[in-house]
Amino acid sequence: MSPRDWFRPPRHLLALFVAATAFPALALGGLAWVSIGQDAALDRQRHQDMLDAAAGRIVSDLKRQLDDAARQVVSPGHDSSLTWPEDSVFLTITNDRTADHPAGRLLYYPRVPAVHTPRDAALDAAAALEFKDRNLSAAAAAFRGVAADPRRAAAVRAAAMIGLARCLRMSGRQQEALGVYSQLAGLDTPTVEGAPAELVARHARCTLLAEMTSPDLQTEAVILLRDLQARRWAVDRATFDFYAGQARAWLPSETASNTNGAQLALADAAADVDTLRRQQNGLPGGGSTMLWRRGRPLVLVWRNAPNGMTALVAGPSWFKRQAAGWAADNLTVTLTGADARLAFGSPDRLVKPVAMQAMTDTGLPWTVRVSSADPAKFPSLLTRSRRTVFGGLAVVGMMIVVGGFLVARALGRELAVARLQSDFVAAVSHEFRSPLTSMKHLIEMLDEGAVPSEDRRRQYYRVLHGEAERLHQLVEDLLDFGRMEAGKAEYRFEPLDVHGLIRDVAAGFEGQLGSSDRLTVRADALAVYVNADREALSRALRNLLDNAAKYSPPTEPLEVILDADAASVRISVRDRGPGIPRDEQTAIFTKFYRGAGVRRSNAKGTGLGLAAVQYIVRAHHGEIALDSAPGRGSTFTLVLPVAKGAQS
Repeated sequence: MSPRDWFRPPRHLLALFVAATAFPALALGGLAWVSIGQDAALDRQRHQDMLDAAAGRIVSDLKRQLDDAARQVVSPGHDSSLTWPEDSVFLTITNDRTADHPAGRLLYYPRVPAVHTPRDAALDAAAALEFKDRNLSAAAAAFRGVAADPRRAAAVRAAAMIGLARCLRMSGRQQEALGVYSQLAGLDTPTVEGAPAELVARHARCTLLAEMTSPDLQTEAVILLRDLQARRWAVDRATFDFYAGQARAWLPSETASNTNGAQLALADAAADVDTLRRQQNGLPGGGSTMLWRRGRPLVLVWRNAPNGMTALVAGPSWFKRQAAGWAADNLTVTLTGADARLAFGSPDRLVKPVAMQAMTDTGLPWTVRVSSADPAKFPSLLTRSRRTVFGGLAVVGMMIVVGGFLVARALGRELAVARLQSDFVAAVSHEFRSPLTSMKHLIEMLDEGAVPSEDRRRQYYRVLHGEAERLHQLVEDLLDFGRMEAGKAEYRFEPLDVHGLIRDVAAGFEGQLGSSDRLTVRADALAVYVNADREALSRALRNLLDNAAKYSPPTEPLEVILDADAASVRISVRDRGPGIPRDEQTAIFTKFYRGAGVRRSNAKGTGLGLAAVQYIVRAHHGEIALDSAPGRGSTFTLVLPVAKGAQS
């Protein structure tokens, strides 16, 4: 053996050294990779929590703005200090009239008061000469006499001028007819032939100019269309459409201007408000909703009055102030109505994760969806320095076997604690956020004095009390679970009629379903007893029913089935929900665990329900069984021993 071989360790020692250092290093590297993945999961959870909180704030802001709009509608909206965007209008509608503020905001009105021309014998005689006797010259002279008589009503004189111009046109005296129409347009007469006299006269001039192929036609038609769009006359929709269509027909396509779509949408919405007024028929109160007119979303806030209705109709600019704040907070927000039509935002700009507040939960006329405008701006735990630290630990761990082992144990415990903390915070925060958001909003309104009546304040106090009770129950459930987990829960065992227990729990649970025939109880054994704590066993059954209702379609039936033999009692809760994958059927009884399907559906819950059921059943010397598969629902069965010596 050469001296060099004295310093060369045997090959098996080298292999042992490599194995002793490589395997811990690989384990430590794997743990580092898992930790990075855990940090990424925490990032995603923190991001989701941030978006959920932002969605809650947005809902509160929108509710506050609707409340402000309702207060403006209750007090007449003619305060000069208020600014009304071009796509918004305040309406006061009664049986007799429709008033818009600012004045002239509507292109046309739902209804225009009819003004009838009084009967006049001389006017009737002139009309008889024209239509019955076909004597145009005599009819023209008669019409001229009526039109020139200052003692007659202005409407009669205007009708006579229309007849005079008609006779002149039919006699080939077009220039004289044009003069009469010009005179009528300058006459201070409200209406003639059911429309404003000036509008009728100017339209008649254009018609006559078209017959004469006069070059002045386009000039007068452009001015007529411009005055219609400038709301010079108060007309209804049929009148507006007729005269505007006639004016455009006289103009080339490149000259005819298009009417502002926002103004047309407001005018159409005024007709909807008038229809709503007739439907409400003076009922007290009001409300808010979304309208889509001419492809434009409109916010409608109304209040009923004894003799009519006041309403605010607001276009997309109603969201401008909030939209600026959302953009400043790096948020992308979309609002969709009940029919999934987009009221605000751009759905293709939403990026995962997305927080959603459904309109059925918030009471708003929209479903709110929120995501980050630029996810890269979200502060991440996965910084370069953290990755470098894990890389250094992996390198050091390759040479320190024992140290690597200890570090692996420490990291494993830390990851387990972090995972439990993340699951707990995620589950509980979802359950606490909804009542806290509602309580915060109601308290802000009460503090600001925004509640107008004592009845409304009492209603708000009842809601606050209910939400406080809900939070209290959540805390009590968590404390009860802690006592179960620590083995300190106290049970009062006594012979208990299982069928009666099921009947009582089912009766109490039907109120949460909204339908009395959705829950069915089938009992093959009507009188069977177990030694049990009534409250604890009721809680276990309620938890199973709550899960079945929560994860099943709202119209699918639920069943509670009771059967027994000489040794055991079986209480089964069956649903027709999505089912549970086989690889999750054991894990769902672990505290805080929530399956992948549950997380995707965003269903609320703490992840403690099934774990609590398992603790209760074990305390009663029983077991819980599960029969489920994706697509065919789930059946949870509580198996309990029959009470010895109980009366049947």
